[in-house]
Amino acid sequence: MLSNVFKAITGLFALVMMALNIYWGNYGYAVMWLLLLAICVLLLWRHERIIMALYYMQKQDVDKTKKWLSNVKKPEYTFLLRTQLAYYYYILGMVSAQKDGINKAEVYIRKSLDLGLRMELDQAMAKMQLAGILASRRQIQAAQKMLDEAQKLDKKGVLRSQIDMFRKQLKAPTQTARFR
Repeated sequence: MLSNVFKAITGLFALVMMALNIYWGNYGYAVMWLLLLAICVLLLWRHERIIMALYYMQKQDVDKTKKWLSNVKKPEYTFLLRTQLAYYYYILGMVSAQKDGINKAEVYIRKSLDLGLRMELDQAMAKMQLAGILASRRQIQAAQKMLDEAQKLDKKGVLRSQIDMFRKQLKAPTQTARFR
């Protein structure tokens, strides 16, 4: 979309024009320049491609989510903040779990947790996703530990039913042993 250099230059220009309009007594125009400055600062701190990927992830459109994430070139070297990079890897892990397989998804989700997701609900979701990956590898103890951590992070009880259902699935014996 827009480069950070362009956003910074536009923000500086808006700051200078706002100061000049205040000096000249044109307060209406100064407010307009202040709004432009606020938009530039907001876009510097929030990466618009990650915002669009989050939007399409909520709409459950995996192809468009992956398309928006692929537009972020070299995320470690761009001007992404630590939390933005964490959410980039979080979304990439969720998409990879559906498209590419659980090995890549585990790497991305662990990286997002290491970088630090901002919201506790997102941390709980990531830990639940990791629990699912660990359970598919038959690491039941580690999966239960991740579910315990997810339950501690879910203070409002949004994921309570999903966590309980997942616990029941972990405790259920496998059906394949009975048919042999």
